[in-house]
Amino acid sequence: MKLNAIIFTYISPVNAALIIILNILEIVVMFKTNMQRVLSPSLVFILNLSISDIMVGFMIIMVKVFAFLLKTKYKGNKVLLESLHVTKNFMLRLSLLLSVLNLMTFTVVRMLAARKPLFYRKITRRIAINICYCIWLVALVFVTGYYCAMKFTLTVEENNKFETILFPLSTYVVSLGFCYCYWSIYASIREQKRKLAKSDITWTNLSEPSTSNWVKEKKSKQKKNKMLDNERKILRIAVLSVCAFMACWLPLSTFALIKASGALDGWKYALDVEYVFFTLAFVNSILDPFIYMLISHDCKKYIAKLFKREPDTETITITLSSL
Repeated sequence: MKLNAIIFTYISPVNAALIIILNILEIVVMFKTNMQRVLSPSLVFILNLSISDIMVGFMIIMVKVFAFLLKTKYKGNKVLLESLHVTKNFMLRLSLLLSVLNLMTFTVVRMLAARKPLFYRKITRRIAINICYCIWLVALVFVTGYYCAMKFTLTVEENNKFETILFPLSTYVVSLGFCYCYWSIYASIREQKRKLAKSDITWTNLSEPSTSNWVKEKKSKQKKNKMLDNERKILRIAVLSVCAFMACWLPLSTFALIKASGALDGWKYALDVEYVFFTLAFVNSILDPFIYMLISHDCKKYIAKLFKREPDTETITITLSSL
């Protein structure tokens, strides 16, 4: 059996099952650890990303099921062929676009938190939910328009050429956008640290500060430090999620561009390599829940409790839901 057949028959379904199981586990843990609190806007976006990743897993399984049935006595069945076409070219694309749009929105929100904190604090849970609705609407409209153009306007050859160029270029554009956003966030955080250090020096140079002012300043610094710690945790989740996206999708995009140039024509391993990179791209949906569960202290504490294992040392709990 060839490598591409092994990947399609065995590895891809396992990949899809892991996507579904891990993202459902992430959602369960998220609600269990925040059941006494209201989900923050940041957690709403993470929840929406998990839902779109679960949809990716289900669509992969549906494609495998339809492809398997078409190899049995249902070979040539028009209903199954149409179902496979819709699932592969509409539903799967929709779920992937939803994941990318969720990640883009999460990144923009983190940039607002770093550069425009006053504006960011106006984003309530209700606003975050409405933004998620808009993400689904935009993805649905875009994919519907593309699917209709592909099915009723473009020929198969024209669609393949268009998609071969559009997919890699869009991936690179999105990746460059992520890099810009996080460079902007890094510059903003560095400037905030500089201002905070300057304010500390100014305060220490004051002659005989009153006790009340000292207490107020101390409480203010503690509150700022706690907020900064929470921001760092959420920012770490966002950065790692983006790095996972780039590491999983850019190899496939690069390979697609090289293939479109004709440099791989006649290479017998081209299809095998493409299947490997394609499978790697979907690993991104497996990594997202790992990132959240490894960084969230509440999540680690809950998992340790499930296995009846308490943390070795006591730590101060800083919850992501306080953002």
